[in-house]
Amino acid sequence: MVSFVKDEFLEAGNFTKNGTIICYDSPAIQKNVFDVVVILDYSIFRTWSDLNNNDRKQTISQLKNYFGQILNEVNSYLKTIKSSKNKYAAKLVSFYIAEDKNDSTFSEEPNVKYGSNEIDLQAARFKFGLWTFQKLTGGEIPKFDVAIAFTAYGGDDRDANGFRNMICTEFASGIVRLRGFYQTATMTAYLIGNIMGIWEDGVGNECQSGDRYIMAGNYSQNGKENFQTFSNCSSANFDEVVEGANKFFNTTCLREPQLKYENITKYLKSSLGNRYNLDQQCKFILGPDSHFCGMKRDESICERLYCMDTKLNECRAYTGSRAYDGTRCASKKWCLNKKCVDEFLAKQAMKNAIVATDDDDEPSKPGPKICYKQNSSTNIDNENASNKTGIVIVPKNVTIEILAVLDHSMFKRWMMSNNNDRTKAISDMKTYFAHMINEVDNNFKKINTSKYGHTYSVHLVDFLILESKDDSSFTENPSVQHAPNEINMTEALGDFAEWIEVKHARNELPTFDVAVAITELTIFFFNFSLISFRSVCHKTNIKRAQIHVIKSITAIEAQKF
Repeated sequence: MVSFVKDEFLEAGNFTKNGTIICYDSPAIQKNVFDVVVILDYSIFRTWSDLNNNDRKQTISQLKNYFGQILNEVNSYLKTIKSSKNKYAAKLVSFYIAEDKNDSTFSEEPNVKYGSNEIDLQAARFKFGLWTFQKLTGGEIPKFDVAIAFTAYGGDDRDANGFRNMICTEFASGIVRLRGFYQTATMTAYLIGNIMGIWEDGVGNECQSGDRYIMAGNYSQNGKENFQTFSNCSSANFDEVVEGANKFFNTTCLREPQLKYENITKYLKSSLGNRYNLDQQCKFILGPDSHFCGMKRDESICERLYCMDTKLNECRAYTGSRAYDGTRCASKKWCLNKKCVDEFLAKQAMKNAIVATDDDDEPSKPGPKICYKQNSSTNIDNENASNKTGIVIVPKNVTIEILAVLDHSMFKRWMMSNNNDRTKAISDMKTYFAHMINEVDNNFKKINTSKYGHTYSVHLVDFLILESKDDSSFTENPSVQHAPNEINMTEALGDFAEWIEVKHARNELPTFDVAVAITELTIFFFNFSLISFRSVCHKTNIKRAQIHVIKSITAIEAQKF
């Protein structure tokens, strides 16, 4: 095996007297595909069923057409991510259409729904997390990277809500309100970024939310309109997350293709602007009572669509609300990209604009040249020295630093076992869970990395033992505990993520790669008591990477009391 020591990376064309400069093509640009399952709740089905006079076949066809085009629009936004290492796309795995209220209970339950047409999206998100887990384990929906539910129910909170930083887990899910075509597409792209762990613009980065790129997350009525594009900060953050996952596992779920995808292209052949009139387009933005209220149907609708907001009794144009491409704006003219253009030219342009994901099967192109100075300890055999293509990978010893957080229920359990002797309880806890982390380490050492020669190990950084309920809010909060000694994993997950961020901001945590919270409380839809939520890698800045701690071993160990 050839071994290189990379002491000094140089730009191609730079040379030095000491040592030899060797250049290689860097790895090809990597394809990262979000496998998306689209769930349309009962309110969506009912909205389209009403439009089609309860014709089920027509309703299903139009739903797939509309939301297939939304996913295609999202895919075009993902292509705005600027990267020399990666490209990103979304592919449709399948639709799940709820034709009955019982098919989408996550948006129909009494503690989620208020009034006849509004829901609390935060509460619905938690219910949806449980719903997707049950459907996935029950084989009712296929494996996914991201599960996105769309709802026509309104509400006063945000229009998209998902589980942050949960990509590549069964909790990579969220809900988006129907707010017309373009706003819904923007919020769907935002949701994917949020689940990926991408920071909002202006949060821990130099970008400004006022520039209103996709990850601004808050779109005021006036201002810049970049909400079809990811900012430079978001672009860099996408690469950080993907490369962080690759650092530990040489792959990520985004690089593991599904066996079968929906052919989205068939949903893109008809124009939404031809199918839905302006009144219907307004209903999709502001609900069934809305209608077009502009002064006249002219070229201006291509740039701004005015709809009646019956709540405010006001005619207004919301962010991103414009007539769909293909909407007639004048005699023999259609809207296209905010302009009123010749109908024939619009048809041709829309046909050519189908980006879908067919081009993601194109051969990868080599990345940029990487050059480095050959160090004196370098050993090169003659055969490989003549090979000037491909990057040489140096075997690495990767150590994953773990912070073990033992919640109040664990402390209480050990106190009871030790007759409330605090010193002995803490000593026994540390001994026990140090052994458990050692079992995790043993399993990481078994990872087969013969291709590259990397080795992996786990190191315990420290214990955080939470002696009071207040310290352990992520498992003690009443909103998390649904019964005595029972918590909802989905809700505890979000609270733990926030708990980590607050502690980090206060400099109350040591440097770590993975924070693992362990609880005695029963997780009612999981059969183990280990909660592995997220990782925070401290480098130049905080980088997010999903790390899957080997749950099978730690689960067994955690149950042996």
